[in-house]
Amino acid sequence: MSYDYEIKSSKRKTVAVEVKNGKVILHVPLRFVGNVRLMAQAEEFLMSKERWINKKINEFRCSHEKLVGLESGKTLYLFGYGLTVKFASDCRKIRFEDGVLIVPEIFLNNDVLYRKSLIKWYKEFAYDELRERLSDIAERCNKKYNGFSLSSARTKWGSCSSSKKILLCWRLILLPDELIEYVIVHELCHTEIMNHSNLFWEEVKKYISDYKRRRKELKLYNQVMQKI
Repeated sequence: MSYDYEIKSSKRKTVAVEVKNGKVILHVPLRFVGNVRLMAQAEEFLMSKERWINKKINEFRCSHEKLVGLESGKTLYLFGYGLTVKFASDCRKIRFEDGVLIVPEIFLNNDVLYRKSLIKWYKEFAYDELRERLSDIAERCNKKYNGFSLSSARTKWGSCSSSKKILLCWRLILLPDELIEYVIVHELCHTEIMNHSNLFWEEVKKYISDYKRRRKELKLYNQVMQKI
């Protein structure tokens, strides 16, 4: 096999394979531990899933490599597209002009300061951009919300409180436009339905007919919240 894997045992009854953040996990029942015959069967099951496993690993690698380049010298992204970065000696802080990210030349020798300044710029840019998009989409969908704030959450792209205040993770601006739209519509629908019932998903579908595809694709980017 072209990958390493971890074995986890529990009180489960069946063998299962999971690919989580690019790592392969073979789940087995407790009774398999120490039993050569049963473990051989579990590994045969693992090998039978090799094509699916390689597909999941490649999906993770592609999304990971695409969006975690916040270190010096790596590609930066905005709305799913690579940013052109220009280092300038007469620049004191990061700014975005005509599709080009202008970065102080001093950051070339200071990765820590570069990363800190990049995240600060991303957050400032995200506040204005996401606030405007939220307002536009709410008007289009005829939804009412009571306030907006940026979030630095590591587990959620967005949330909606019982008071209809919407929080959006600043890292959303790294993602493609259609995924940003999906998250915003999702949270706006929560202003009326505070659960994930069938009724909720029917409401989401009114505005995004292919929400299932976008929802599935969004999961590929979940590690971005952990890495950036």
